[in-house]
Amino acid sequence: MARIFLAWELGDGFGHVSRMLTIAEELRDRGHDCVFVVRNLEVVAARVQAGLVSRLAPDVAILDYAPTARLAIGDACPTIVIGDGFTLPPAIDGQFPKFRSGDRLVDEAAILDVIDRVQSPVAGWKPHILPDLFEGTQNFVITLPQMDYYGDQRQTPAIGPITPLPKPAGGTPSTDFFAYLSTGYKHIQRACQTIASPQLSGSLFLRDSRPDGRETLRERGLTVPEVPQDMVAMAEKARVFIHHGGIGTCETVMALGRPQVIFPRHAEQRINAATLKRAGVAMTVPEGPDVEVAEMVRQVRAFIDDPRPHQKAREIATALAQQDHSSVATVADACDRLVAGAR
Repeated sequence: MARIFLAWELGDGFGHVSRMLTIAEELRDRGHDCVFVVRNLEVVAARVQAGLVSRLAPDVAILDYAPTARLAIGDACPTIVIGDGFTLPPAIDGQFPKFRSGDRLVDEAAILDVIDRVQSPVAGWKPHILPDLFEGTQNFVITLPQMDYYGDQRQTPAIGPITPLPKPAGGTPSTDFFAYLSTGYKHIQRACQTIASPQLSGSLFLRDSRPDGRETLRERGLTVPEVPQDMVAMAEKARVFIHHGGIGTCETVMALGRPQVIFPRHAEQRINAATLKRAGVAMTVPEGPDVEVAEMVRQVRAFIDDPRPHQKAREIATALAQQDHSSVATVADACDRLVAGAR
């Protein structure tokens, strides 16, 4: 039995932990002992992380969006780095690739200098280039190749999501949409005003919402469940999905064969939305106070009524259904090999 160290630091939502739990369950079934260190580790920094690694003495570390943990581990044990297309970018000419126009917001040389000053007194491991913080003994991009923003810049393609994707939805939808949104979205009030329009019909799960807020939405005609809903069941009822553009939701809805309406919260979700738009299966709702709610409703209504994204979504889902996308065994097999090689 080996001790496997699993760490996650950055990113929101439940996707990172969910996929690491799936990997840990597979490794546990193979007889390994798994230890988790997750989130909010920026404050404790590399030295505390290094103390954890030293105390736990893992045989292999699996890291998901965890550059501080990578810095702390260094060469202490083999590492597997996993991530989706955005969180595991390739190095381009020794730097992170740019995902938007304009000057770089961060001086990578300055960050390397800080790392050098922190690690040198303790003889700690130091990356040669900043992207080395996302480079392990072995890397796996665990997303659909179609959703990998940097896919054309990688030497090794994405291997697919950790868990199997659902099959295309059946049934005849009776409502316009199912929405999964968060109260943390800065334009959430306008988003709710849009989908609560009498011109649209559907249901909304609003994460982190209060009972009084849910009741107000119900009074406006929305169905607002108290708990998260099963995506497959919702796909049988709703013509489109409305969400923020998280990679896991994007891939699941692609597999279900439903078009997507995206209210992106940050850069990664805007990139996911752009990828889906290029595929012809999504629209991004315009943001900002200058856009009238009536115009947002008009655009969403027009998208739902347009047969083209529905047809394209069905075609993509049919193609995905012919493939096996579960990659948990691939990651676990790599872990077994590294364990064997380290002994």
